[in-house]
Amino acid sequence: GKNPRIFKSGYQPESLYKKLWESLLSGKSFKSLFINKAKNGNLFYIQQNIFPVKFEDGTTKFISLGEIISITKRKNYRYLDELTNLSNFSSFKLYIENIIDKANKYCALIMIDICNMTYINSNYGIEEGNKILLKFSKKLLKILKDWKKEVNISKNFMVARTGGDEFSIFLDDLNDIQIITDFINTIKTELSKLKFNDIAISYNAGVSIYPVDGKSFDELFNKAKLSLHEAKKEGENIVKIYNQEFSKRVEYYISAEKLVRRAFEEKLFKFYFQPYVISENFRIEGFESLIRIVEKDGTVHYPNKFIDFLENSRYLIDFEKWGIFEIAEKIDIFNTKISFNLSSKGILNNEIFLMLSSIPRDTLSELVLEITERNILKDIELSKEILYRIKMKFPEVKIAIDDFGTGYSSLAYLKELPIDKLKIDMSFIRSMLNSKKDLALVELFVDLGKKFGFKTVAEGVETEDQAKMLALLGVDYIQGYLISKPIPEEEAIKLLKISKI
Repeated sequence: GKNPRIFKSGYQPESLYKKLWESLLSGKSFKSLFINKAKNGNLFYIQQNIFPVKFEDGTTKFISLGEIISITKRKNYRYLDELTNLSNFSSFKLYIENIIDKANKYCALIMIDICNMTYINSNYGIEEGNKILLKFSKKLLKILKDWKKEVNISKNFMVARTGGDEFSIFLDDLNDIQIITDFINTIKTELSKLKFNDIAISYNAGVSIYPVDGKSFDELFNKAKLSLHEAKKEGENIVKIYNQEFSKRVEYYISAEKLVRRAFEEKLFKFYFQPYVISENFRIEGFESLIRIVEKDGTVHYPNKFIDFLENSRYLIDFEKWGIFEIAEKIDIFNTKISFNLSSKGILNNEIFLMLSSIPRDTLSELVLEITERNILKDIELSKEILYRIKMKFPEVKIAIDDFGTGYSSLAYLKELPIDKLKIDMSFIRSMLNSKKDLALVELFVDLGKKFGFKTVAEGVETEDQAKMLALLGVDYIQGYLISKPIPEEEAIKLLKISKI
């Protein structure tokens, strides 16, 4: 009783189905080889004859007689590579042509070439060379499978053998380029120092991105090929990306991944602390914690080197678990309020409840969770649900909206959120003395805070004139370089002692 499209794999172009229906609706039978997908996701090949049957009442039904094509027979249809049982070039091309007709997100074509296969075949024999090709294909499939599980992607992607020692992967309909950079980094990591039967295997790879580098199969394939050619010029185990801006992003991603991984292994993460003070008397009310990576020789790596990667990586939950417990310890040492910045993934993850449940209630009363406005607005309904659950279970915890004002076109959401503080974005503070509009907005935000029962914090305060104006407007707290830059724990404790005198 189900529609036959449940078997549709996406490997055939829409033109095939157009011909099918043109034949059947004109009363003719239709015969073709179909690449279908089974319930478990595996592909199967079936040679089908479909016949239209017209009944006396005028209705038409269809009968399909099909023969499952074995691997041996399949080779005759030129869809699979004989050695590896992967899709071949023809099948790869058909798949991509069908996909990019409908793609409205990012796609990536990654072409990977095994180095020195001629040398391997000459010195170890063709049979051993074929074994390496087969094992390499299985390695690619495993890398893709493990990566999909790691980043929680369920959809299938195409892996093909598109040449003698050349393999290609197509990732389609991905929301963020960051996901593609993650996969490229995974490829680089997993394929480095690869060995089969003590034979060292090296590779080169070229990458093109849809729609940045092209909107057709030929454009993407040719640009990936050009990138692969450039990679070969630079030596072995080199990945080249056609688009230079994207290439820089991947380089950042790879260096950031190495830095973050080493920070976990060597315990290099350190919090610096920036105080915020009562606007009327400049007494310290609390601190915002800001993450750094500090080498054992004292070298400090600032967030611009790693935070974008960290917030979109598999390391995030582990970092935020460590971070919250670390801040809980610092609260006990400082005996004052300390805020911790949560990412969008952190605040929308149920792990937050397990973390907070492990912290004593008297410590929780000094904890402030900061979430940027843009992260809340990504999914306002889910954000509202999670924040209310936090407040119901942990009423002691304070919640602050960071960088407030950057999404001010949607201010109506404020009345629906259980928040305690608005942190006014520094872009408004810096320009408010020279811009009547920005000054009016700051005044509006402060007024909103008072009427809604929120405390307000002005970020990025750098001059005394700014501080005086903010005090006149009624801002509760100010934060910025006028008070102090972010400083290490020891200096923050000294500053706090001075403030209490």
